[in-house]
Amino acid sequence: MLNAKNCQEIILSHGFHLVGFTRPEISEETSNHFLSWLENGYDADMAWIRKRTDERIFPEKYLDGIQTVIVIAKYYKNIKLSNEIKFSSYIRGQDYHDLFKKELKKISLELNKTYGEDYTFRGCVDTSPILERAFAQQAGVGWQGKNGMIINEKHGSYFFIGEIVTDIASDFYNTASPDRCGTCTRCLDACPTDAFVKPYVLDSNKCISYQTIEARGALGDNVELSDWAYGCDICQEVCPWNNENDLLQNMLYEGEHFTDNLSLAEILQLDEEGFRTKFKKSAIKRIKREGLIRNALIIWQENRSLVDANYVKRLFNDENKNIQFYARKALELDVGDN
Repeated sequence: MLNAKNCQEIILSHGFHLVGFTRPEISEETSNHFLSWLENGYDADMAWIRKRTDERIFPEKYLDGIQTVIVIAKYYKNIKLSNEIKFSSYIRGQDYHDLFKKELKKISLELNKTYGEDYTFRGCVDTSPILERAFAQQAGVGWQGKNGMIINEKHGSYFFIGEIVTDIASDFYNTASPDRCGTCTRCLDACPTDAFVKPYVLDSNKCISYQTIEARGALGDNVELSDWAYGCDICQEVCPWNNENDLLQNMLYEGEHFTDNLSLAEILQLDEEGFRTKFKKSAIKRIKREGLIRNALIIWQENRSLVDANYVKRLFNDENKNIQFYARKALELDVGDN
């Protein structure tokens, strides 16, 4: 049997801030909520979510004989800047997927040495087919707020979560976190694109984070990014649970980052080599240069005073045909408005 106290000590020694233990059970309410979300098309074009739906609802299909889900979390420093273009705070360092995979592998190996090779310890980040936010709430890490984020009563929602799933039972399981959002609707009211259908239900099609990160190709003519080049923190910035708190030690991304002062002109001048070099270890590499420049051009359309139109015109001859299209589209809209 898994000794939860000992396991927690091992995980905390690897620099994580929160640890919780839960049984691998998805409630009927949770599964129905998830299936309804899919049926309404609120997952937009994120086909990877649908591909392994059964595993998300029935965790035993992901790991045969699963007994315990260990949820871990590490906070990162949220930075609210007044820069002309914005990036979500979570990208201000090395891609957390890479960091978590490395640390979870180390922890899993350590647990295997302790409990024996007959047991499986499998590390997961948000690319794994499990409903990790449901498990986080069940494990007492925090409750899932009206904005969909997991919120911890002491330190708010600016943290990454991961899991270790195992086929060994624990001698202790946490009590689920109660929902403490109450009557507050600040996150819903602050969303500039009205992406929340209702409390706890996000329509990804309208979400700025989805548009800037997950959406591929040209975005619709009426898309609003509100100066966000990658991701969006608005629904977290207004959350009253995210107050200033310096009690945590060894938070991720505490120092300055080059995106803090990155200008629109600099982005529009990036070539492929420059993009790969600058964003080599960042989560931003996911959207590639094409995606970042597409987003930058939409921001320029929203505020054309940020950079001279000549920076856009130079992209007419870009080696990337899609970037050429985005630039021409941006200028055509500019001409049409005058």
